[in-house]
Amino acid sequence: IASGVAFGIAAAAIYAGYILVGARVGRGVAALPMATLVIGSAALLFAVAAALSGPRWPGTTAGWLAGAGIALVSTVAAITLFFAGLARIGPTQASTLSTVEPLFTVLLAAVVLGETITAVQLAGGALILAAVVLLARAPRFRLSAETVRDTMLSTSGLLRKNLGGPSVMPYQPEKLWDELAGGAGQG
Repeated sequence: IASGVAFGIAAAAIYAGYILVGARVGRGVAALPMATLVIGSAALLFAVAAALSGPRWPGTTAGWLAGAGIALVSTVAAITLFFAGLARIGPTQASTLSTVEPLFTVLLAAVVLGETITAVQLAGGALILAAVVLLARAPRFRLSAETVRDTMLSTSGLLRKNLGGPSVMPYQPEKLWDELAGGAGQG
C-alpha cells in the first residue's frame, strides 16, 4: 500500500509539472499541435518499451475496437481538449477542473460497466464537486500593492521599521508638472 501511495503522489507531482510546462511552452501554440507532440512522444516511449519486452496485441476484434476507442477518445480527444482549455483558462483552473476525472470514471463505470456506487464513493464525489465549485468561484488571492512594496523594501534592506518621518519622493525632473499646473508651480 505504501508504494501505491508513493506512486500516486509521484503521479500528482508529475501531472502538476506537466500542466505548468504545458501552459508555459504552449503559449501561442494551438491545442492540436501540442497534443500531437505529447501523444507522439508517449507513443515513441511505448514503442521502445514494447520493443524491449515484446509487443502484446489484442486477440479479438473487440480488443482492437476497445484499444482504438481508448486511443481516440481517452487520449487524443482528452489531451487535445485539455490543452484547448489550458490555453483559455490557465493552469490553475485547468488543474482544478481536471480533479473531477475520478468522479467521471466512477460514473462511467456504473453506467457502462454496471458497477455499483457505494455511499462512500457518493460522498467522495460530492466532496470533489463541492471543492471544485468553491475553488472555481473563489476570488483569486492577490497581494495588496503595499504588501508587495514592503516585501521588496524589506528584501532589499531599505524598509524602515519606525513610523513617521519625511515622505519619500521619487526623482522628478525640474518643471515636470509646470505645463499641467498652468505655471502655478513657478515661484
